Amino acid sequence: ARATSDTRSVKRMVVFSNAFGMYPSAFFPDEVGADYRMPELLQPLERHRRDMTVFSNLDHGLNVGHAGTPTLLNGIESKNARYYSDGNISVDQRAAEWLKATTRYPSLQTSVRGAKNSLSWTRNAVNLHGIGCKQLYDKLFLNLDKEGRAQQDQRYEQEASILDVVLVQAKTVHDKLGKNDQHKLDEYLNSVRSLEKRFAQESQWLHKNKPQTQLPVPLDRFEIIGDEYDAHMELLALALQTDSTRIITTDFGMQPGDHNLSLIYHAYSHHGELPDLVNGLITIEKHQMECVARFLDRLKETEDSLNGGTLLDHTLVLFGC
Repeated sequence: ARATSDTRSVKRMVVFSNAFGMYPSAFFPDEVGADYRMPELLQPLERHRRDMTVFSNLDHGLNVGHAGTPTLLNGIESKNARYYSDGNISVDQRAAEWLKATTRYPSLQTSVRGAKNSLSWTRNAVNLHGIGCKQLYDKLFLNLDKEGRAQQDQRYEQEASILDVVLVQAKTVHDKLGKNDQHKLDEYLNSVRSLEKRFAQESQWLHKNKPQTQLPVPLDRFEIIGDEYDAHMELLALALQTDSTRIITTDFGMQPGDHNLSLIYHAYSHHGELPDLVNGLITIEKHQMECVARFLDRLKETEDSLNGGTLLDHTLVLFGC
């Protein structure tokens, strides 16, 4: 596969999630086969029915409640990462490692409406938190000036020198430690090496200009939830369209007062089948599915300049929780 990489089409992966799951009876179809009746929460995706598959009865078997969010893409709790040869690396970071510096950003982690994004994990059990609209816009389109690039070059050199010193000093004490301490030090050294790789990847792109856009700079804070979701989805589509990255994870959230709801998101997830709380939860989740549907619209409408066809033709989009 590597030998024929020049003829291989470019593939991309986008993962959407939320912290509190979906209301099952309004999400999972009752029927099997292609002509199932769309439940309420899937109805926004009706126009994409022929491009999607609903997976049911999949579970990592971890009885950890909301704390299961960080295990969606790996199936391993961070506290148990040390017992696995690759730690609790998530599937998006596995893909990013394989792609290396193919794009400016091997992967992007983003968050909508204050969500934490605990989806992405390195093999050293480090959670890569998400960024919001303004930070995402700056990463995609804001170029450093000549002085700023020179300063960043200097920082890369300084950081590389510091890491070299750390590695040399660590090796001198490694053999003097007990087995448990050696294991902890090895984990630390792996983190240092991953930083080295990241700096090397970032430095390759420092003096290459970012793509230009006519999209206005987004607000630091959006008052209306729909405005923030729409702006965020547009930026994600542009990240793929400009080939700034091919791997994205995004966590959906909400703020108090969104959708004219009186409680916080978490409270609706503990609904106890009370109608008012269930209706609030479905309102939140249906809006999320509407945003996913519009994101798929955007990909389906956009020409794929690298492969031909549309962006959606060569992009795997997963929603899970």
